[in-house]
Amino acid sequence: MILKFNPQLFLCEDNHILSMISKIILELIDDTFMWDIDNLDELFLNNDNFTQFINKWLSEGHRENIVGIISEIFQKSAYITTCHKKYLTTLNVGLDTSETNPQLAYYILRKPSKIIIENTHDWNFIKGISHKYESHKTRKSIYKLIKKAIDNNSLLSDPAGGKGQIKTRVNDLGENAYGGILKYKVMAIFDSDRVNEEELNHEQKLIIEYLKNQSINNLHEAICNEQADIIIWHMLYKRELENYVPKSIVLSLNDISEEEKNKVNDLSRELPQYDFTDFENLFKDNTEINVKHYFPRLFLSEWTRDLLEQHCSHHKVSIELPNGTLEQVSEVEQILLKIAKII
Repeated sequence: MILKFNPQLFLCEDNHILSMISKIILELIDDTFMWDIDNLDELFLNNDNFTQFINKWLSEGHRENIVGIISEIFQKSAYITTCHKKYLTTLNVGLDTSETNPQLAYYILRKPSKIIIENTHDWNFIKGISHKYESHKTRKSIYKLIKKAIDNNSLLSDPAGGKGQIKTRVNDLGENAYGGILKYKVMAIFDSDRVNEEELNHEQKLIIEYLKNQSINNLHEAICNEQADIIIWHMLYKRELENYVPKSIVLSLNDISEEEKNKVNDLSRELPQYDFTDFENLFKDNTEINVKHYFPRLFLSEWTRDLLEQHCSHHKVSIELPNGTLEQVSEVEQILLKIAKII
């Protein structure tokens, strides 16, 4: 998350507001946010009001710490890139109605980000893809931030206990600790349970209509006009998480029989086979594998991002680049870029 401060804030005479601003600035010590470099330059180098503010509202020790951190930021050649500005959320902190009030901004920073998933084991999918993409050649700065957020527990899983409980979980978060900040800090990822690429079943339709707070007729309509959505969300293209494990990885498993391997090998990537196969049913007689527990863990294995990209190459999506042009990327990147909006 990137923060920009309206310079007029530092002329405020409300001690409560000024106290909140000082608390926000101290969050820089814990690396809770990134400070827009142009805004920082405007405040730190050319604004006596800001200098007077930190002298008055920060202790000597904190002041030295903050000044040291800001000096380090100025020495970095690429502290905030166009990529950061495009894919992270920017909060404009100020007192105008179009800005984020300092009290709300501090509340947003202090809450861990959460991804609502269907069950506990699905979190291994998120951890696995963040690890595989942190060395991405063009967007690694974003994916490294996601991996870092997972590692330091500022991005957490929030298992709903099943798809049918996603609405309940969003409501619970909104009525309690995340009231008013759902769109900044909460995301949901859920299976499509589709048997082909066109179908949108009734349960999924109800979930999406709830998240969008409006009726929809088809999936294309659901994906468009995301600005009014209650939270950021993603419904998987493939049937379930297990369908994202490449065939070669499944075939290399020691816990499946030759007969099961033959069944998997016979599955074509042509619709509606591998992408929409019910793996839980395919392995229903295998006492060694609980598909819902076993398959998500496979994303933590050391197989490559290229293999995953190849496995998803037939259902790419368009993303907008910082320069305004479009690029076709894998759905997995789309998921990660959505996650980036809440960290």
